[in-house]
Amino acid sequence: MNIDTAPVVAQWRSNRRLRLACGVAVLFVVFNVASSLSASRSETAATYRDAHRLWQRLDGAARDAVWIERAAESSKAIEQVVSTMATASGDGQAQAEAQAILQGLAAAAGLPAAIVRSEGAVLQREPIAIWEVAARLDAQGGMAEINALLSAIAAQQWVQVERVDVGDGEPGRLQLTMRAYFHHVDVGDGGAP
Repeated sequence: MNIDTAPVVAQWRSNRRLRLACGVAVLFVVFNVASSLSASRSETAATYRDAHRLWQRLDGAARDAVWIERAAESSKAIEQVVSTMATASGDGQAQAEAQAILQGLAAAAGLPAAIVRSEGAVLQREPIAIWEVAARLDAQGGMAEINALLSAIAAQQWVQVERVDVGDGEPGRLQLTMRAYFHHVDVGDGGAP
């Protein structure tokens, strides 16, 4: 394939405006590239300086005995919190425990026909391994029974009610969505299977 570049070269030599426009365009591109590289470099340098300052502060805090004592106190506090939690070794057991809690509270409140479903269990690993179980309760009953159930749920540790819908009428209709939390134990850890 033969390309004849003679007309392009002739037009380039004869047209001063074309040469000036191309020169300005090249200068514009070079200026933008240089300024973006400079901005990127200064952002990286600022990030590095901030990280270095944080590292120096943390290094100084690690040498301070007060922080070591606080870390030990925090570990003890976490152990105390974990000791108050029910345990579960898997998602199925965590869901069954959440259903049993809701079913037992509903029966004790006078709502034995309550329908309880667990909607899923998720294992949260940080800072400690905890099963988070979403569950739902649907029931019908009198306002006294519904109030007793809500009071009993409010008294539970490691149960968080997310939504409560109470319908008007007698018997009243209750829909409750909640999350229950259980400490994860492996069967080999000596915890409850």
